[in-house]
Amino acid sequence: MGLSLTTPRQHSLRNPFACDAGINMVKKLLVFEVVSFSFFLFSSLVAQGLKLAAINLLNSKDVDKVFRATINQKVLRLGMMGSTMGSVMGCSFLVLSMVHVIKIRLGMLSCGSKPAIHVVGAPVLLVSSALMVCISTTFYAFMH
Repeated sequence: MGLSLTTPRQHSLRNPFACDAGINMVKKLLVFEVVSFSFFLFSSLVAQGLKLAAINLLNSKDVDKVFRATINQKVLRLGMMGSTMGSVMGCSFLVLSMVHVIKIRLGMLSCGSKPAIHVVGAPVLLVSSALMVCISTTFYAFMH
């Protein structure tokens, strides 16, 4: 969605051109979306590896010792933490890119655009509260 807005001289839906986002905002939008995708890809690949390890462990209970996998618990826990942190960072950069899309389409927040401020508040509030739940449950699972 944001990549379609990375064209130069993009004007906001508001009238004053002084509130239009500059080319730096468009560049940041592109960077934030690529970084967000990279973190989500990292997180999903680590989680996929952990899932395969867990399936291997579950299936190894009925098999001979030759086929049994031994997985280091510290590595498993670090993988879970890495996957969670990748998701947290991906969500954070995705929210930043959403904020930049809003700034590009509705005008800069510094201009006092009420619609832009209200629209930015919803994802920032909802995603940050969800991230707090995710971080706290991961921390609890990591410690117990």
